Amino acid sequence: MHRRSFLVLTGTALAAPALGRASEAPVMLADLYGPGGAPSPLALSLEGQAVRLDGFMAPPLKPEARFFVLTERPMATCPFCAAGTQWPERIVTVQLRHSLRVIPFNRPVAAVGTLALAPATDEANDIHSRVWLSDATYQRL
Repeated sequence: MHRRSFLVLTGTALAAPALGRASEAPVMLADLYGPGGAPSPLALSLEGQAVRLDGFMAPPLKPEARFFVLTERPMATCPFCAAGTQWPERIVTVQLRHSLRVIPFNRPVAAVGTLALAPATDEANDIHSRVWLSDATYQRL
């Protein structure tokens, strides 16, 4: 077995238990939001629990970040960085347990963490979000 294959298999094995602790089926990002961007009844029922969300990693603001923004659709550019880029309304900020390993913007990812619904700001990075996954792990699907 080559070193790269071993590392890929090891990384997948380490991430798999975290994905197994969340609900069996992933929650859709659209299902977390109600009218006007308010939390949906489903989101309210899942707050404080481990959930799995599938989506796409928006290009990170900086590579050494310990978070990323999960979106419903692939985004080729960082909306924070490109003037005039419309930021999607249904996003989740994923605060990571470990350092960020960037996955290409057009490859789906699964993120698992504890769902929080309070509007909050990550002051260090000036990120504002109404929906967060904390202590999260993720992997490419």
